[in-house]
Amino acid sequence: MEGNSFIIQGIISGGIGGYGGAGANGLNGTKGGAGGNGGRGGASHNYAENSGGNGGNGGNGGNGGNGGNGGNGGNGGVGGEGIIVSKNNVQIINLSTVVGGNGGSGGVAGSAGLAGAGGKGGNGGDVPIGSTTSRGKRGEDGSFGTNGINGRVGNGGAGGTAINISADGVTLLNQGKVLGGTPGSINAQPGEAIVVSGKNSHIINDIGGEIRSSGLNSKAVEYEAGADNGIFEMRTNSIVDGVVDATKISNGKLLLGGNTAKETSTFIASKIGNGRQYQGFSNYEVNTSEENTWNLIGETTALTPWTVTGGTLAIVSDHSLGATDGALTLNGGVLQTVLNVNSDRRFNLTADSLNGGILTDGDLTLTNVISGVGGLKKTGSATLILGGQNDYTGRTVISSGNLFLTGEGGIEHSESVELSKGTSLNISSTTGGTMVNNLTGDEGSHVVLGDRFLTVNSLANSVF
Repeated sequence: MEGNSFIIQGIISGGIGGYGGAGANGLNGTKGGAGGNGGRGGASHNYAENSGGNGGNGGNGGNGGNGGNGGNGGNGGVGGEGIIVSKNNVQIINLSTVVGGNGGSGGVAGSAGLAGAGGKGGNGGDVPIGSTTSRGKRGEDGSFGTNGINGRVGNGGAGGTAINISADGVTLLNQGKVLGGTPGSINAQPGEAIVVSGKNSHIINDIGGEIRSSGLNSKAVEYEAGADNGIFEMRTNSIVDGVVDATKISNGKLLLGGNTAKETSTFIASKIGNGRQYQGFSNYEVNTSEENTWNLIGETTALTPWTVTGGTLAIVSDHSLGATDGALTLNGGVLQTVLNVNSDRRFNLTADSLNGGILTDGDLTLTNVISGVGGLKKTGSATLILGGQNDYTGRTVISSGNLFLTGEGGIEHSESVELSKGTSLNISSTTGGTMVNNLTGDEGSHVVLGDRFLTVNSLANSVF
């Protein structure tokens, strides 16, 4: 431990939940009582015509008592937590394995009690001496009672949480494994890997790191209500198995990061949205080293306003960027079009946008507006086609390829337009021409007018 940094180098596991107590065995039923003897037959008062009365029938034996039910086994205890972080503004570095405790097994069921035997039937009643009438019938034996019901095995305990972050401002750098605890039975709740209740947390699943829940119904990371401004960052070759749930917080961010090594990673956009793996985030960002690239593939209809701060975000379709209501912000990083892409979303340019820009390996057509105080830098051999009435105010720098304005598309608010050798500005498809400020061009650059007019507020010494 150094200052507010804690390094985990050995395996940490939460305690196993206690086993449920065994259910008590049911009591055996008692034997039924014997039936009463039949009554003695009555004497006849007219000996010439009648015999004496028949003996009474014996009473039926009593039914045996029911067996007692077995007691239910007790439920297993919840697995213990691996680590609880309760100190504000600390950094936890996991180099090993943190596991939530396993849930305890449910208690053994109690056995049912056996039924009691029925009582014997009573003897038939006697008849008077010398009578010709019959003796009473013997009573029926009593029935066996019902066997008791076996008790139920107790439920297993839920798996424990591996890391519980209850403090504010905590950074967790995971370079090892964080695993939710195993439940004590198949119907018990699996353990979650990480639960966050503190504000302003930053979880980084570093290269080779693993964050795994222990079952289908548990979560890899759960942000509880009030854990606002949480950041969940993924880096190259990291593994997340289970849902990352930010639906209960505000201003949560999903961040695609990296370090200084040159790396290419892939993220599947269809994993974002309600009922998907990554839920409830408000902000989406790429922020990695300049040479790193994140390929964003697949499609999502979720609102995912991406900001590219560092490195490159590469797309083959605008659908990977989510609903078109979500603007894309260039904040120093690069948006790369691998194939031809059409987009009707807004673009924002920050003051740092010229540190990145747009790399067109495939043509990019933007029909909405580009806004902001920043500048637009274009690289790549393909064409950038602008059809919106753009109002960004920074420089327009065409380092390679072509800038094509179409329809009402214009860049008249841009402070300057700078064309490098071999590039072009084409306004031949605009509606009535356009205007630019401070146009400059290297030798070998081109301005294509067609039959349109180009108004230039200031033309520096340039050769086109």
